[in-house]
Amino acid sequence: AALYQGRKNFGCAYLSLSSGTFKAAEASDLNSLKLYIDKISPVELLVPEQQAKQARQDFAEISCQKALPKWSFEFRDCYHQLCTQFATQSLFGFDLEAFESGICAAGALLSYVKNTQKVPLEHVTSISRDDKSAAVIIDKVAQRNLELLTSLRGEKKGSLLSVLDLTSTPMGSRRLKHILLEPQRNNQILRARLNLVESLTKIDLDALSALLAKVGDIERITARIGLQLGKPKDLAVLRDALALVPELKAMLNAGGFDNLRELASQLNENTSILELLRQAILEDPSTFLRDGNVIAPHYNEQLDSLRELMHGSSKLLEEIAEREKKATGIATLKVDFNSVHGFYIEVPRSQSEHVPPYYQRRQTLKNNERYITPELKELEEQTLSAKDRALALEKSLFEEIISKLQNALPTLRDLAFNLALLDVWHSFAKAALQYHFVKPQLSEECILQIEAGRHPVIEQLSSKPFIPNDLILKDEHMLVITGPNMGGKSTYMRQAALIAIMARIGSFVPAKQALIGDLDRIFTRIGASDDLVSGRSTFMVEMEEAASIISNATSRSLVLMDEVGRGTSVVEGSALALAIAQYLCQHINCFTLFSTHYPEIATLAKRYKTVRNICFKATEYQHKIIFQYTVNPGSQSYSYATEVGKLAGLPQTLIDQARLYIEQKQQQKSTEPHCIPTGTEDTKQL
Repeated sequence: AALYQGRKNFGCAYLSLSSGTFKAAEASDLNSLKLYIDKISPVELLVPEQQAKQARQDFAEISCQKALPKWSFEFRDCYHQLCTQFATQSLFGFDLEAFESGICAAGALLSYVKNTQKVPLEHVTSISRDDKSAAVIIDKVAQRNLELLTSLRGEKKGSLLSVLDLTSTPMGSRRLKHILLEPQRNNQILRARLNLVESLTKIDLDALSALLAKVGDIERITARIGLQLGKPKDLAVLRDALALVPELKAMLNAGGFDNLRELASQLNENTSILELLRQAILEDPSTFLRDGNVIAPHYNEQLDSLRELMHGSSKLLEEIAEREKKATGIATLKVDFNSVHGFYIEVPRSQSEHVPPYYQRRQTLKNNERYITPELKELEEQTLSAKDRALALEKSLFEEIISKLQNALPTLRDLAFNLALLDVWHSFAKAALQYHFVKPQLSEECILQIEAGRHPVIEQLSSKPFIPNDLILKDEHMLVITGPNMGGKSTYMRQAALIAIMARIGSFVPAKQALIGDLDRIFTRIGASDDLVSGRSTFMVEMEEAASIISNATSRSLVLMDEVGRGTSVVEGSALALAIAQYLCQHINCFTLFSTHYPEIATLAKRYKTVRNICFKATEYQHKIIFQYTVNPGSQSYSYATEVGKLAGLPQTLIDQARLYIEQKQQQKSTEPHCIPTGTEDTKQL
């Protein structure tokens, strides 16, 4: 990706070499830019020299940053660079004319990639505007806390991706990751996706999976062809994949659904390319072009002649043998070739006196003599050079084939893209059947209504049956959630966000039924740890994340706040938590799930109609704690902390001492809850 700060906006562009995806965007402020960078997650970031120092601070999580000279971002040069790449006179057709900062970023990025790759980017044939408002923005913090791509341990297992990724191709798996981080807001697009997934659940998915698994990674192969880095095996895989397209189309058409037939129509068969590869490439070519054995027989007559010469032309040897038999009168004379001694004439020792003077003895065997002639010497020299000439010719023919494939890159890239999407939708269909997911309903209104919702990951990893729960956010925008540790609060919050994300990527969801309204962003404030490198404490990290939510959330955002204020004293922590919750109610009114152990937060339900208290309960039975994992109305002030400590293995004497301290504290505690003033001036100051 490349960044450029223009006079009015920040420009950003990113390029994926594997797929040829090239997009540009603009952001009005730094916060919006950071959210956008979080979404695309680049591995390398290019910035102008004068902005490099600030970029290292603003995007510290991107370790690979390169500073480019200021002139690399000059508008006229960048504009010309893009027009040259796409063979156009303007960028009007790409809807980029008003994107001055975006054009500067895109042009600099394109120039940098060309210079570093040292090859023409034939597969990069267009650029498009990345409309940030079309997607639900999920920042890095939320991606991590919701464990979308990896668990908190950094593993794929335990993530939402691990549940949904039932794809059969590498390109499908990559496309799924991209889709997972970019949920859509356009309900029309999503309804079409959901209908497509529903149709796929009604066909033979095992057969479709098996067929897709044979396709291979033609997206990467297409990119390598565009970069002139294609290998012989790549073309064989591409050929075999193209041969499968008619079968895939027939399978989709046989399903009997209009949307599957439409999907099938988007799979370009590339008949001419398939025929070229069938004629030109061996069934199982060598891994490396330098080894030869890449081009198929009968594709090129000259190559066939050289190959025949390399292995000793049987026809030519027969002609020489017949001629020499007549000349010498030796009926048993043979002309042959082997890789050790080359060409030779073999005569029985009993007939050696009839050998002409121009025969030169080459080898004596027990019963035979072997000779060579000037004609055979010349033929041998030609044979020795035939290998080098054949390799050079194969290289030339291979480059011609690559050139022809480059002319077909747009259709090959479209095919790879559509096959990857088919793989994703088929993966969603398999997950729906395997995990008993249901088709969600979508709404343009502000509503989040889930009946019997389940956590899609935990229910697969847990050995115990998962207990589903309902959730309704409509007129009441904030749920204050209380209950014991390990009682299910965090799971309940996360599953709400995950179900919303799944619905907005076109996947079925783990619930009895779900109605998912419009969301613009999802924020999380869950857990924290010290950032020792930058000298930020746990509480500082927590407050920075809360500040980001306060600054960026809107009335259409979903916010998960889990036990805010834990990193400081109880009095100050509860005061800040209450102030934050109150601010969300008064000034933003977003969908909020606010988990807390502070009883003060539950008092908000008495003052705001948009707030409702719910709780998770636990009971003690035979000196053991039993979690119910069920949502109940009201609030719960007892946290069962000592019981959880006992479950964790703390000594009984320690548990008894802690309970004694709790009893003493409760006797001293004031009957009135500690509250901060409700005036707007206090919350603004905080």
